[in-house]
Amino acid sequence: MPPPLVKASNQPSKAQVLVDDPSCSSTISEQKTRDSLKSAIVAAVSFNRDSYADRPDFFTKNRVLVGLAELRPNHSDVIAYVSGQNYCGTGGCKGFIFKDKSMGSARPEYSLIARIRPARLPIVSLKTFKNGWAEMGVAVAGGGISKPHIGTLSFDGVSFDSNPTLSNARHISEDEIKSVIIGEPGEASRQCRLS
Repeated sequence: MPPPLVKASNQPSKAQVLVDDPSCSSTISEQKTRDSLKSAIVAAVSFNRDSYADRPDFFTKNRVLVGLAELRPNHSDVIAYVSGQNYCGTGGCKGFIFKDKSMGSARPEYSLIARIRPARLPIVSLKTFKNGWAEMGVAVAGGGISKPHIGTLSFDGVSFDSNPTLSNARHISEDEIKSVIIGEPGEASRQCRLS
């Protein structure tokens, strides 16, 4: 059964993060893959502003969750969710969609496909496809949104829509959800905390 559509909070207590967010060292076994993901996330977060993402403590001071998803047939794509004091507002936090450009080679290389602003949990994949990619859903609440819901993000052939709060973002129901990519602890089986 799919999880409830919208959670009340994106900010777990420090104790909850340490206990409930599994480390990516068990989910993503290769250190070079984790390092490549970290580099891609720092570059995406740092885009066009001083974001503190290049500081050595970025991954320890912020909650950086990674979810593995098959958004395209026979591919393992990556969704990243960044929350922390400098990365969240009333509407949500930061989300990113990456594809693995390495095509199965020994050296992973991630390419940013889209930024999700704002991003709230859960982030889900849907049963429907557009332009060869599964549509995604992102929780929408706070920031003046009167009725919490899941808004869709669709692939236009180049990138995904970036803002699930826009009025043209279709609201979805629970039966349209294929899987949870990133949720609160225990909701998604292929998510981990990158540190």
